[in-house]
Amino acid sequence: MKIPKDDIETAERLSMTFYVAKQEGRGHPYQTFIDGIGSPVEAVQKAQKVEAWNVVVFTSEGYIYWSSQSPEFINSEVVRQGKHTTLKLPHFEMDWVVFLRANRKEKAEKFLKRMEETLRTKIVLRLCERYFKDNSLFEIGFTTRIDTQDVREAVFSALCLGQRVLPHWTVTGPMGSDDGGLWELRGHSKDEATGPVMIDFTLRNFYHDWSGDVFDKRPPEPENS
Repeated sequence: MKIPKDDIETAERLSMTFYVAKQEGRGHPYQTFIDGIGSPVEAVQKAQKVEAWNVVVFTSEGYIYWSSQSPEFINSEVVRQGKHTTLKLPHFEMDWVVFLRANRKEKAEKFLKRMEETLRTKIVLRLCERYFKDNSLFEIGFTTRIDTQDVREAVFSALCLGQRVLPHWTVTGPMGSDDGGLWELRGHSKDEATGPVMIDFTLRNFYHDWSGDVFDKRPPEPENS
């Protein structure tokens, strides 16, 4: 099996590292036994010499690049996305993703205007385009800001904002980092009868600054009202 040349060059350009881990059986935890490998070629070669139920090559960011369960598949995407640095924000943000049934972009734009009025805050648009898997849907992504550093206040505000949009939500979290400095809360809802087919939000007080080629640069922050 040949590692793509672009993967080798990109990993070198971004100073990426890889590590090899193994599983002794389905559902068993991964056990790292080789890390700090500077080349995807060397990482896969080392992994192929290991005998276990599953042997995996991870990028330094924790994404699977190669697995003995699918030995002919190379996940080049995780090399192209590169490395990230986690940066803490001085406030909380809500990233929203909406799938809206609409036959024209104008309808999606009207929905965005209604959302801004409903949420009573400025929004920063990240995405508004026809969903590639279903032409009857528009995928809309935007960000709103909650000006607080207090996680309890931010979570309560996020739940109140969600309630303005739809009455019923499934919420996961809040989940925090080991030191309690970084927090994330996720919400999910569906309401095909009144508009959005699906809507999700993620509340967080951090973002990942990626070094690779896949992700867009961070959008500008919304201005204070």
